[in-house]
Amino acid sequence: MSRLVLTADDLGIAVSTNEAIWRAFHEGVLTRCSLMVVGPARDHAVDLVRSREPQIPVGLHLSLTSGRPISHPETIPDLVDSQGRLSRGFGTLWRLSAWGGANVRGQIEREVAAQFAAFANTGLPLAHVDGHRHVHMIPRVFEIVADQTRAHRCPEIRLSREPLPRWSRRCREWGTDPRRFLDLLPNLPKQGLLSWFAGRARRHLRGLATADRVYGIVDSGCMTRERLLALIADCPEGVSEFIVHPGLNPPECPEMLDPGMLDPGDCRFLHSPRREDELQALIDPEVRSRLCAWQARRDAGNPAGPAS
Repeated sequence: MSRLVLTADDLGIAVSTNEAIWRAFHEGVLTRCSLMVVGPARDHAVDLVRSREPQIPVGLHLSLTSGRPISHPETIPDLVDSQGRLSRGFGTLWRLSAWGGANVRGQIEREVAAQFAAFANTGLPLAHVDGHRHVHMIPRVFEIVADQTRAHRCPEIRLSREPLPRWSRRCREWGTDPRRFLDLLPNLPKQGLLSWFAGRARRHLRGLATADRVYGIVDSGCMTRERLLALIADCPEGVSEFIVHPGLNPPECPEMLDPGMLDPGDCRFLHSPRREDELQALIDPEVRSRLCAWQARRDAGNPAGPAS
């Protein structure tokens, strides 16, 4: 069966993000979200999900790069800074997990297990598992996360594998707005590395479901209305996951609980006006119409549909 799944990452990172995610689900096309249990606004997020109907499906958004760990910092010294915050970048974690020895891998196992336990303590059903900044895709980390996913009887994990962009469409977009090229360029190496990791990770799925492909790595932080419409138009058969990051502009809803817990890059990302752009894209009537038309064509056995 073909379907499009729209997942909002970073539930729990800020009160404004929590509110934006709920609005995108209640008023728009958002399918589900992922909870960052080490986020400053985790408790607000859990209360929000519990108190509003219909309840949005929630997964675990594992973080090893930002937030305050669930484990005591003294038990995971290689993963935290002097303030006891998770602070290692993707590259550092890759190096540590590969060459840091059994002690470092034990620390990673401890914190991963603690975050799964913290999610279980919320009482929310665990719908899926993914990672903040795709950290779960690091090969040794993925093995640990996949084992925990099965142990907690969760059916699905994200494989962060995105097809290369359609260059003909992108070139037309760059012709009208050259800034979009600058948005895409830094993410292409990440897309390639994650696709390579995804090929290695498949052997560790062992019964776990995953989407056929994801979108939102190359366009991370820039899943605007125009981008969603283009991706829907080009989306092939099968199960595709769109990764989005809706939010509210800081002047409207600036509150964050202890922002010092977060990596500076996360703080800049949160305060970008594009968080509001992504929210508006998810509640846009034309995006809903195109999404429904895409699904209707697949259900009717006519994947091509009319030319667009």
